[in-house]
Amino acid sequence: MLTGTIKGAAGERHRRCVTWRSAWQFGAAVALARQVAAQSGVVLGRCYLTADAASPIHSLSGESIYIEPDAAAGGHSKVLVMGQPVVVYGEDGRPQMKAGMVGALLTRAGAEAISPPNIEASSERSFVSFDPHGTWDVVWLQRSTQPPSVSAQYARFDGHAWSGVQRIGVIPGLASVGSGVDAPMARSGRDVGVAVPLLQNDSGGAIALFLRRRGQWTSSLLASETGSGVAYASLLLGRSATYVAYVSGGTPPTNGSNALYIRVQHASVWSGPTRISDQGAFEPRVLELDGLHPIVVWQQVADAGRHARRELWMARLNPDGSLQGRPARITAEGGLDPSMAFAELADSAVLALAQFGGPDRREQRFIRITREGASEVYRDSVQAATAVILARQDSATYRAIWGRFRPGGVMLPESMSRFLHVRCRR
Repeated sequence: MLTGTIKGAAGERHRRCVTWRSAWQFGAAVALARQVAAQSGVVLGRCYLTADAASPIHSLSGESIYIEPDAAAGGHSKVLVMGQPVVVYGEDGRPQMKAGMVGALLTRAGAEAISPPNIEASSERSFVSFDPHGTWDVVWLQRSTQPPSVSAQYARFDGHAWSGVQRIGVIPGLASVGSGVDAPMARSGRDVGVAVPLLQNDSGGAIALFLRRRGQWTSSLLASETGSGVAYASLLLGRSATYVAYVSGGTPPTNGSNALYIRVQHASVWSGPTRISDQGAFEPRVLELDGLHPIVVWQQVADAGRHARRELWMARLNPDGSLQGRPARITAEGGLDPSMAFAELADSAVLALAQFGGPDRREQRFIRITREGASEVYRDSVQAATAVILARQDSATYRAIWGRFRPGGVMLPESMSRFLHVRCRR
């Protein structure tokens, strides 16, 4: 017997008590409940979420558009997506590709392909953050062969025009950048920063940190505790400290390697590493709930061989980076996609978007994470999706963005999105 509560479109609550006679009836009822939830909303603590249907992203002139996203951030009813490449399909269906690292400015009216000035073909791996004063901060990496190095470039976008490009730091030597560079740019007020994992540089594995504090950029290397490569890294500029979560090991992860660590900086001094997970970790995100409570969320490989599966885990941290209690598993099902996306809610919670499933069909699940735990709030099936990102478009609207192959047997990709509307009580 199952008792459920569904919130109707007019706000009334219908309480239903049903005895399920078969698995088919139960599955059909769950599908119906999800459909009702998508149309009329889901209660998230003090917040209330409704999800629009997914739809393709088009240019302002109506053509289908595709961008392989690295990062996105939104505000003032616009979302800036950075990645490569941008493909626009004309009326004849032929693709027109924009070379190099480019961006797309998304509004409800459509998308406009844009690029920072003097962008080079060797540019890659971008980070984006929205300044509440109305501009976007963008950082990307650029490779050079003479001499061999990887530099970090910065530009600001005001919604109409770009500032000049500024080089903010250099990683010397033949640096090998880890795959986990899709973690978002960290922000605290006007201060911003990015963490770039290095599988190898002239002195072994490390995390390259590029920080802007009080208007001045600095760069530094935080060495791996064992000298081994760093595959993934995530940075948090907390209210009282700076946190770096990173995975020491290789890519792709296995259940016999890739330990997860956290390090904390107080008064310019970094603590020694605290090990969060012994093996199989990847894609960590260090987040702060309500500006006070740091947590780490990551994916982990469980079991081994043909039966290996990916799980979502969370650990609560004390301000000094030590563990508060034991890590907790959020999901126990396999097939988790390597990409995750997060957005802050107004009630001391984080909304996570994770994708499950295989290459042909995937399921997007929205999970509300608090200090007390996590709960799934909405899910929907999508066609063969690429990496997914989540951006806050304005004070009450979020936008999930991903790619898929266009239907009809034509193997051409297009970008998809759905709007999520969140209302919270104070």
